[in-house]
Amino acid sequence: MTRSGIPAFHRWMAAAAVGVLMAAAVMPSRAVAQDLPDLIAPNPLPLPPEITAFVKRLAGCNHWAGEEATDADRGAAIAQARFRLRCNTIEQDEARLRARFARSPGALEALDQAGSSEE
Repeated sequence: MTRSGIPAFHRWMAAAAVGVLMAAAVMPSRAVAQDLPDLIAPNPLPLPPEITAFVKRLAGCNHWAGEEATDADRGAAIAQARFRLRCNTIEQDEARLRARFARSPGALEALDQAGSSEE
């Protein structure tokens, strides 16, 4: 027992429970985490929302770039999806983010691992 009357072990367990609850509150939802590459989940610091959004957008652009237009309707659906994702500006947007977050190693690593660089 301590002077507060609460055993040290119980205080430790309460602190651990609070830590788990806080971690759960800041973690991305399961649906969002499944859409993002593995590079985001293990990162101990949260990424800036602009980086997370860009990585998701890049994944969408890469997906639609690999789709085959088997007919006119499918071609139109692919073109619409790529337009909605602004895939035509992905390289310029990446360059802008790299400049903006040049002093953020985690953000740059996320961009590197996303695989959009044409090095």
